[in-house]
Amino acid sequence: MMTASDRPHEATPLETRRQRWERNTDSHHRRRWWPTSPAKAPSSPSASGPPTGRIGRLRFLAYGLAIYVLFVIGSVLYWLGAPLPGHDSVVVAAVGILGFLVYAVAEITLVIQRCHDMDLSGWWSVAALIPLVGLVWVSKGGTRGINRWGAPPPPNGVAVRIFGLLLPIVVIAGIVAAIALPAYQQHSARANAGQPR
Repeated sequence: MMTASDRPHEATPLETRRQRWERNTDSHHRRRWWPTSPAKAPSSPSASGPPTGRIGRLRFLAYGLAIYVLFVIGSVLYWLGAPLPGHDSVVVAAVGILGFLVYAVAEITLVIQRCHDMDLSGWWSVAALIPLVGLVWVSKGGTRGINRWGAPPPPNGVAVRIFGLLLPIVVIAGIVAAIALPAYQQHSARANAGQPR
């Protein structure tokens, strides 16, 4: 005869839902993905390494901006050094391709980790390439607490907040500059030619 403790889906009157879930869940699965106390759960790795952890919105923006700035600095140095005499064109091209691949892998890793924070598979990162759909990765919050991809991201530090908030400012400034510079050049050309406005 089975007792109440032998039956997997019955609960004692004083048992909470969480205790019932822990008792009925496979112990190996629970140990690997779901620590018993969310308050004691370690933070997931925020970046670097294989794309397995989670990364929050602000950290996603901050790391993305930092990687992009490093890529731009590397591109400028590459552009300045490429035409110097004595450089083999094949080696210069290989260095350029290698630099771009490092940049692409770092950015793809960030997008995959951002997918994990929203409790999506990393394959959803392909959707981020669609114009305007990629804004979901910036606007949608991550899942609260632990999800199937691990513990929540660590809290944001001061540097992450500064860099994360700089990215929208840089984008807006770029759009304004793209609109204003051609208009200013046309105005200067008309002024130099002596044409009335």
